[in-house]
Amino acid sequence: MTFRAEETAEALDDMIVRLRDRGDLGDWADALRAVPRHLFVPDQAWCAPDDGRDGFPIDRTAKPGQWLEATYAEAAIIIQVDDGVTAPITGVGRYTSSLSAPGMALTFLRQLDPHRGNRVLEVGTGTGWTAALLAHRLGAGRVITVEIDQDVAEGAIANLANAGLPVQVLIGDGARTWPEGEVFDRVHVTCGVRDLPYA
Repeated sequence: MTFRAEETAEALDDMIVRLRDRGDLGDWADALRAVPRHLFVPDQAWCAPDDGRDGFPIDRTAKPGQWLEATYAEAAIIIQVDDGVTAPITGVGRYTSSLSAPGMALTFLRQLDPHRGNRVLEVGTGTGWTAALLAHRLGAGRVITVEIDQDVAEGAIANLANAGLPVQVLIGDGARTWPEGEVFDRVHVTCGVRDLPYA
């Protein structure tokens, strides 16, 4: 299913207005427009609204309107369950990878406070959307992201290529995997951790 540019633009504008009204937007509107979220949502996934409503399956082919609405809603999009054993669209199992809700993603990015020219290491690539937002802001070659799951990483690589954003994706454990000798101005961790590794 291909959406008309006006449909995706309207959904994106509505999301930006909601984020601004809630105080979550900050100065990220340009990045959100340059890196539309629908480019990073798989055709089938599980939508987990942030307002406490029950989650529900989304399917771009079967219900394209619902898929687009969920993509731009204040909701996490679950892209992996049980480390890939269970299909996310079932909603059954332990969520192991997701695309964070827009307000949550922007809260993290505002706290990170990246500036043009900074170099950022992101741990936990997911769909690649946050890395893409950072790459838009910081410029080419400024973002390296690490993803532990091969399948999730390959999806992010495809999404980033489709969006035309220059982000280096490394596959491995973020506690041990980064370019040797590299120096970063910020480290953005979007995965679950119990202990902060010394590295």
